[in-house]
Amino acid sequence: GRDYFDPAMFNLIEIYKGGGSALYGSDAMGGVIAMRTLDASDILGGKEWGAFSRSQYFSVNDMLAQQLGGAWGKGDFRMMLLYSGRRGGETENQGGSLYKPNPVNFDSHSALGKFDYSAGSQRFQLTLESFRRDVDVNTRSAVRESSMGGFNNYVLNYQLMERQRASLRWEFEPASDWVDKMEAQAYWQSSENRSDNLSGS
Repeated sequence: GRDYFDPAMFNLIEIYKGGGSALYGSDAMGGVIAMRTLDASDILGGKEWGAFSRSQYFSVNDMLAQQLGGAWGKGDFRMMLLYSGRRGGETENQGGSLYKPNPVNFDSHSALGKFDYSAGSQRFQLTLESFRRDVDVNTRSAVRESSMGGFNNYVLNYQLMERQRASLRWEFEPASDWVDKMEAQAYWQSSENRSDNLSGS
């Protein structure tokens, strides 16, 4: 599938083997990969505010990654804002291949915001998320010199992956021996995947 997310936004990734229908519904018969994004409490650590900044460089594809995040909490209210950006190129071949990889340039931006409010035994959480990745590929491997025709000058490919989501979550822990916890969630998501080619012969 397509990866419409930035891994820097995750706090935990859990892999459940076998059926997980009891926790995740009837579609989880073959196993579950559960990805949990960061919460304000992960940054605050019991304090009123917290922030972090991180920069990474990956030589395998000349990628520079940057993450910024901050959280603030007071009383029954907490909020968190995160940003992650990545810019890089093609992944280098391993094992001394004779064929060079197609030149690639990509740029991605991801943002996540969470807003929590607790009222007694109830908790409300609003989550807003946005992701966009632009990829430009010079598809040299598709260029062939042939008397039968075809593309013998260039094949350029542009890819766009974009996703936005919003969710509102409600949790209630009643003082009851019969019910441990009640949850409800309203969820909206929109995604787009586009691929355009420009070629010449």
